[in-house]
Amino acid sequence: MAEIRERKDEELGVRADQLREDLFRQRVRQATNQLQDTSTLPKMRRELARTLTVKRARELGLEGTK
Repeated sequence: MAEIRERKDEELGVRADQLREDLFRQRVRQATNQLQDTSTLPKMRRELARTLTVKRARELGLEGTK
């Protein structure tokens, strides 16, 4: 979580977009039975949620901006 908070606002947006794309690709791979490690899906979802939470907190002024 500290790693996410250290990122700048722009980096949070870029990272969220990357995670969304990666999550989509992983879901496709899972649907086609090509995904070896299914535990990556919940991990990616949690990281995306944490990233979006920090981004939103900064927008609301609840957390310092970088």
